[in-house]
Amino acid sequence: LSNKTIHNNNNYKKLQYYNINYIEQIPIPVPVPIYYG
Repeated sequence: LSNKTIHNNNNYKKLQYYNINYIEQIPIPVPVPIYYG
């Protein structure tokens, strides 16, 4: 993997982690694309 690929992957994991916390902390209906997008 190139440095750019690793960097993008790390950003994606951080974004995924943030989305999981956001969903758990705010119990409101969310669109399906947030889970599967």
